[in-house]
Amino acid sequence: MPTPPLRRRWPYSLRTMFVVVTVVAIIVAYHVNWIRGRHSVFTSRQLSPDSDIWVRALPMAADPVSAPGLLWIFGEEGEGGLWIHFVMPGNGTNGEPMDLTPEEAIEAERIHRLFPETGFFQASSFYFR
Repeated sequence: MPTPPLRRRWPYSLRTMFVVVTVVAIIVAYHVNWIRGRHSVFTSRQLSPDSDIWVRALPMAADPVSAPGLLWIFGEEGEGGLWIHFVMPGNGTNGEPMDLTPEEAIEAERIHRLFPETGFFQASSFYFR
């Protein structure tokens, strides 16, 4: 009677597969959260009760900028430049630029970290009556 063929074992254990799947899931979740943060920046929102923030992407005529990290795998496109407007009511003249408050500077830095590929980055604060 012939001997049955030997079954080849998979060279990796189930534990190794779970570790690899967990690491891949963490990397994917990090990048999806990064994309969610990038998309939420472009919605007008309040920074504080008396201050609004608007972020606009500047159209760039040069070659398109690629998205950082692995974001391009998820279809994210890079932004060539950003313009951040902090708008608040105040006693200054209408449209008068002013220095950023500490909260605005922190928010501008957070936005800049979400878009490290931007070549042009401008943050400004304005009074409006």
